[in-house]
Amino acid sequence: MRSSEMHGATRATILFRAATLVALGTGALVGCSSDNSTGGGTASTIVLVSGDVQTGTVATAIANPIMVKVKDANGNPVSGATVTFAVNGSATLSHTTVQTDASGNASTNVTLGNTSGNVVVTASVAGVTTPATFHLTATSDVAASVVIVSGNNQSATAGLALTDPLVVRVNDQYGNAVSGATIDWSTTGGTLSGSTEEVTTSSGTASIGLELPAIAGSVTTTATLHGTSTKAMFTETAM
Repeated sequence: MRSSEMHGATRATILFRAATLVALGTGALVGCSSDNSTGGGTASTIVLVSGDVQTGTVATAIANPIMVKVKDANGNPVSGATVTFAVNGSATLSHTTVQTDASGNASTNVTLGNTSGNVVVTASVAGVTTPATFHLTATSDVAASVVIVSGNNQSATAGLALTDPLVVRVNDQYGNAVSGATIDWSTTGGTLSGSTEEVTTSSGTASIGLELPAIAGSVTTTATLHGTSTKAMFTETAM
């Protein structure tokens, strides 16, 4: 083979090899780009997955964790996004910042505080305007005490009714009102007006009227939590 032919063959081989390397490199780059897209793009929305509208007793953990999903503009899950959970109300969170998993999900557990009422938890992610919002409810613990609200230490003419009703409230151990508790009313004198076995209202209260006896003197009226020795006592005076 002549020198010029050998040179041409060598040059062709080099060009072929270079082209092959470029093609391989391009394929590798395309492959990497495809892998990244499966994890989702930039966070666009954050939505509820589970755990909304739960109810629990004060000072206990809500039964199920609250969970959100972060998605990109195409609805694909976004992994590795930082979700920030914040609570408004009497509760604490097991985690306030959580990284989304491969499915775009992030979750945290909620422990209710000592105060009954509504609890709102929001989950937000950078770049997304509207957070996901969970609504939870903390209910009171069991009845623990009976306290006087109003009507104590009144006086009126013997034989007449007191101006104001006698009102008590039933509380749990944390001071939250307990609805649905039964109060048994009794008195040492006069006549009670109304049911002597009354169920507390949504605000935890029960009330009754008292007509004083015809004879002057002190009268004690007792409100007892049904089935217990827990009670509150009113002192009224017939003049």
